Amino acid sequence: MASQRTPKIDVVPFEERFLEQAASLLSGEYRRMQEHGAVVPAPFLDRGRTLEVMARMGGSDPGVAAMHAGRLVGFLCIGPRAWARLWEHHAEAPHIRATYRLLYAAVADRLVGLRQSRHHIEVAVDAAESVAAWFELGFGVGQIKGLRPIPSTPRARPLALPVRPAHPEDLDQLVDLSVELVEFHATSPVLGRSNLSRSDAAREVHGWMANDAAAIWVAEIEGHLVGMMAVEQDQLYESTAIVSSAGTTQRFRSQGIGGAILARVEEWAHRRDCRNLAVGWNSANLLSDAFWRGHGFQPVHYALSRDFAEELA
Repeated sequence: MASQRTPKIDVVPFEERFLEQAASLLSGEYRRMQEHGAVVPAPFLDRGRTLEVMARMGGSDPGVAAMHAGRLVGFLCIGPRAWARLWEHHAEAPHIRATYRLLYAAVADRLVGLRQSRHHIEVAVDAAESVAAWFELGFGVGQIKGLRPIPSTPRARPLALPVRPAHPEDLDQLVDLSVELVEFHATSPVLGRSNLSRSDAAREVHGWMANDAAAIWVAEIEGHLVGMMAVEQDQLYESTAIVSSAGTTQRFRSQGIGGAILARVEEWAHRRDCRNLAVGWNSANLLSDAFWRGHGFQPVHYALSRDFAEELA
């Protein structure tokens, strides 16, 4: 079989005049994925709503567009933080691989020039050709976002353990759990880098507590918090709550505490008329990956990363 020739593609700076074409490309792709059974963000199924979301990326630099015969066939608006979200890039079939390679080539050196040592691309798991194209450009899976339906009747709680909403007086212990979680992510094989301070962690916890649409659930043993989960409304998937942080102190890991807290989180989300529960986890975190997949969460999109830290050191 003869190979399909790649058409001549010109890469130009992304301009506001491309937004409507870009929204049409993106919403069309997500409708096709939904027709094949994929779980997709509802805003991207409608061209008008997609355009509203994408309008936020106007003026993104570096941002580039791929043109063929005067028509937009792809775009990449990765921004100065070197992170392109699901709606900030697209390549049209059948030349997905070639288009992404040209787009990334046009921005990679500028990102390095901005001293961005890690580049990130969010990609839907069901967009297999796009995932493969970024893998071939040296990207690997960093974060995974998973989703699972919330049953109409509460699940049986797996462990008889006191699980309750967090109180303001829990702040210090919640900060301890947050710092311990960051320290755990620094161990093998995650080897994560973070400069989270106790004051940063305290501000994050305060934010959850002050948010009426969020909650923190904690497990307590003999007056000590041994596990926590923060949950709030997901900003991408409709009728969905997302676990934005979760952790169990080392001494009590793998003893069912996470499952007990998750059951209460699910009850909380069900009472708020959520149909799904989402969570993000680090792919290299073996405990998290086993826990979330073991509790039925199916990956819906990846955050792929490419690291240049050594080159920029």
